[in-house]
Amino acid sequence: AFTLADVTWMPNVHRMALMDWPFDNYPSLMKWFERVQARRSYQSGLVAFEPAAVKTAFKNYSDRRASAGSHVSAFGVLAERAAA
Repeated sequence: AFTLADVTWMPNVHRMALMDWPFDNYPSLMKWFERVQARRSYQSGLVAFEPAAVKTAFKNYSDRRASAGSHVSAFGVLAERAAA
């Protein structure tokens, strides 16, 4: 069942997707997000409502982070470095 928890997490995971989050490392999250994306409410309530500048801003942010070596896909590596 689709719950309030799903509604609450939907925009956060959507933004993670805009930042090229490595969903392949999290298969359960990826499957959940695929189901969410198929919902009409996701398309009409979030994607269609979102200003185009938001998508561009997240892409630019991700590109800057990748250039600096701290893209979201490197979080595991960064945590390992900090622990060393």
